[in-house]
Amino acid sequence: MKKELYEKGIVSNYDAITTYDKLINFMKQNDIVIFAEFDCQKTANLANVKINFNRTVVFCKPELGAKLIKDEPTFGINMPMKLQVYEDENHNVFVRTNDLSKYLVDYSKLDKDIINNIQNKIDSMILNAIN
Repeated sequence: MKKELYEKGIVSNYDAITTYDKLINFMKQNDIVIFAEFDCQKTANLANVKINFNRTVVFCKPELGAKLIKDEPTFGINMPMKLQVYEDENHNVFVRTNDLSKYLVDYSKLDKDIINNIQNKIDSMILNAIN
């Protein structure tokens, strides 16, 4: 699942709106702070460009993210985390995120266990949204 998650994304068993709503509901039920939601489809329409469903949610689990920034203050540029739900030209729905493990190379003081914990929580959110 990992490689697909960071490249094209994981295919959802639901339509885009249901997938996105499940993701947001999971975050709210698990005390995950939602900083922003970006509706790229709506923004594209402002430029008279038609695209399929495409939304990104920016979020954080403060008790985890704050520890990383404490250890590596410059890591803050990579926080908070993001998840994208989008629909391709064939109307397949995908959920994707960034690969956190790549940051372990650039930021030597990051706690690998915290990174893995965050990634596992993101994986749980995605699995809940797509199944």
